[in-house]
Amino acid sequence: RSPAVPCRRCSRPLVWSLVWSGHLSLVGSFGSAAMTERETALRAVGVSIGYGSGPFVKDVSLDIPRGKFTVLLGPNGSGKSTLLKGLGGLLPTQDGQVLLDGRSLKSLGPRELARQIAMRTQGAEAPEGLTVGELVGQGRYPHRGLFARWSAEDEESVQSTLELTHLTS
Repeated sequence: RSPAVPCRRCSRPLVWSLVWSGHLSLVGSFGSAAMTERETALRAVGVSIGYGSGPFVKDVSLDIPRGKFTVLLGPNGSGKSTLLKGLGGLLPTQDGQVLLDGRSLKSLGPRELARQIAMRTQGAEAPEGLTVGELVGQGRYPHRGLFARWSAEDEESVQSTLELTHLTS
């Protein structure tokens, strides 16, 4: 079990756990280091991810807790973005398995996966003139029908997300 350090912002314990012994080394999350299956939202087991001929991120196993903030730290070029793309289903894993609520990402269709995981990768630029709220609202598309109008549920979800992340639209 890793030592708990209080968060500077809210004083809740911040627990750091070693991910693997490469350059990319820490995942931090609020709460306890020991998680049950029910507390784990996203699990990677022996995952290797890369571009082209060989894996860049090798043999990573980690648990991301449900309802907690998790931080992935590492120097430039250490594989943070590659790992996140693999965990989010944007890059295929070359080895190992990624589980979302106990189900393999490979068993989920694109729409179902998009309902569960939303990513804004680095370098992706929002169209000019788009507010933060409108950008967050784009994450509601997989939850709506093809020609469905914006609903009170969509608005509530966006406002809840903005509050949770301390952002304003």
